[in-house]
Amino acid sequence: MQFGLNKKKFCQSMYLYIEESSQHPVECASSSQEQGRPRKTFDQSNKRMKRRKTEAVRKCFSTEELVFATHMSLRELGNLSVSNLLHEAAETTPKRAAKISLAWKKEKTAKETKVYSEEEAISLLVEAQLSKQQYNTIRLQAKTKGCNICPSYNKVKAAKEHCYPDSIIVTEDECKIKLQPLLDHTAKRLLLAQQEVVTVAV
Repeated sequence: MQFGLNKKKFCQSMYLYIEESSQHPVECASSSQEQGRPRKTFDQSNKRMKRRKTEAVRKCFSTEELVFATHMSLRELGNLSVSNLLHEAAETTPKRAAKISLAWKKEKTAKETKVYSEEEAISLLVEAQLSKQQYNTIRLQAKTKGCNICPSYNKVKAAKEHCYPDSIIVTEDECKIKLQPLLDHTAKRLLLAQQEVVTVAV
């Protein structure tokens, strides 16, 4: 190897040598068959192998150079969103990366939070015997804590109307319904409540 090479060229040569060496299986002199594990691409390598393969590059180039090279490579591949995000996180203000990370964590938490469906909210109202005012108070208090888990009362009210069967006859003295529409409606609501189970069974 020539000693006139500068540091970066030397490191690049060493990196290529390490990369090629790590991809070739070990050959045993006493056997004609190849020994060792099959070759793996960089994507297939584990974190330990990736650290070893990129050690020479990380030692030879600064963080700014590596970030800029990754930024340009992503742009050339057409991944503009990832490229712009990397630029914002690494090449703008020092606090920018922390803000992006915090926003991402909040968005991830919001996606993982399970919200009440209209039917579940109806069940909550009935079981807890909540009034409209009590329900809205609980809902708004939860929203102030960043947990928008309950649907609005208007949506719950609209869903509640679907719980009533058709053909209800209401007079000043009584409220009555025919038996068959009541049975049909009850069966329909049960099937809707167990839709996932029914779909899997079918």
